Amino acid sequence: MKLIFLSCGSKENPDGVKKAAEELKAAGFNSVSYISPNTAHEFQTWRRSLKELAPLLFNK
Repeated sequence: MKLIFLSCGSKENPDGVKKAAEELKAAGFNSVSYISPNTAHEFQTWRRSLKELAPLLFNK
């Protein structure tokens, strides 16, 4: 697996997402977390998350 991308809105469980990404990174995985400001589980969160993820898919 080349990348694990975890994201959520700031009104959800951002601490859990950040912690999970840190633990995965410590275990040797390339993990990235993104927290969408002032959103919950909604379209805006998904849209922002995709905007953050897309460039990472093409990094070498």
